Amino acid sequence: MKIVFLTTNENGRTTIAEKFVASNALSIVQSVFETGWITKGIQVGDNIVGFTMYGYCEDLSKYELCRFMIVKAY
Repeated sequence: MKIVFLTTNENGRTTIAEKFVASNALSIVQSVFETGWITKGIQVGDNIVGFTMYGYCEDLSKYELCRFMIVKAY
């Protein structure tokens, strides 16, 4: 579960409330309790460099990209 330790924070510390986006851990929990969300890691070669969460919104009748994060190093 390296993906939950990815961060966009400048100090490299993972937090529940990242500066720019919700933490990956919080997003994964949200996807378990709310139906319809799909979570994916973003990988370049052997390195996990990011995370995304998307799904279909019934109210809007559209797909939405809820989370998209790339670690600061990339």
